[in-house]
Amino acid sequence: MRTVTILLGLLAGLFVASPAYALDLEFKDCSQSDQAEIETAVKWLKANVGKIDQKMGKNDLMDWPGSSRKNWLEKLDKKLKFVCKNAKNKCQRVSKSNTVLYGQVVPVFKQKTIQLCTNHFSQGQADYVSTIAHEVGHLVRLNAHRTNCKKACEKPRFSQSVGLAAEYAYKGGHYSASDCKKHCK
Repeated sequence: MRTVTILLGLLAGLFVASPAYALDLEFKDCSQSDQAEIETAVKWLKANVGKIDQKMGKNDLMDWPGSSRKNWLEKLDKKLKFVCKNAKNKCQRVSKSNTVLYGQVVPVFKQKTIQLCTNHFSQGQADYVSTIAHEVGHLVRLNAHRTNCKKACEKPRFSQSVGLAAEYAYKGGHYSASDCKKHCK
């Protein structure tokens, strides 16, 4: 009986001290509300990677290439710095194709910094989840966005795929290239 009690105590300690939900986040120029939303999104991503796995490689989304899944999870476990750039020019601008910037990373120089334009987030937590997943994807795997809208919908690259997989895992439902193409000009 004593052995079982000790073993159960050790197992309970493992679950309590599990690093799976531990966060090491730093914020710059982010409101308290944005900080709380970012923290909630990172926790959701870490706790729901299985749901994201179910979306990756399906409905035209790219699957996890190579060791990118492992590297993506490791990046979420490391220190991440979030910089909210809402007042900066790049977050105020609307492109010629009527798109706005949600987030940005410079992976070669800033291996842990994610810049966010939360002033464009209209879907609440879903925007935080998908944008953070997408930007961590850029930190893990260098890939540029496709410039052709229809091609981006039909064959999204890794960072876009992981962002969309996270978004649809969070909201429920499935990604559809044909629905995506309706927004192309």
